[in-house]
Amino acid sequence: MLRVAFALTAVLLLAACRGGASADVARDDRGRASQAGTVRADKLRVGDCFEDQDDQSPDGFPVVPCARAHANEAYARFKVPGGDYPGQDALTEIATGRCTAEPFTDYVGRPYDGSALDVFYALPSKETWDRFGDRIVVCALFAKDLSPLTGSMEGSAR
Repeated sequence: MLRVAFALTAVLLLAACRGGASADVARDDRGRASQAGTVRADKLRVGDCFEDQDDQSPDGFPVVPCARAHANEAYARFKVPGGDYPGQDALTEIATGRCTAEPFTDYVGRPYDGSALDVFYALPSKETWDRFGDRIVVCALFAKDLSPLTGSMEGSAR
């Protein structure tokens, strides 16, 4: 139940910040964050490590270099096709299937089932879908025991 509550909260927070000011962070030649900064949810890149959003970062998520302890890591993103907003239930079903399948296994190096990691995802809200043309779903992972992650989880087989 805690996992569901955390994931739902994260989805709502990620969707809520999509309308904020666009920001980015300094990145290395691989596109990984080399300094801490704030990134809007729909601008998160695969491999971005970030903290949970708080009141101090209402316009995005505090991205940090993965070498620092962090709560979450974006591991996939995809665009949802379609003209009319399909609704949260339909988007949740799409994201659940896409975020826990091959992208998770390919990134982490083991299947979602049996992993020490859990997932959540940013879903476009009706407002961001209609107002900004937002069709991006971001898949992110975190430790099931909610302990901090250190280093990238890419290829960790965790």
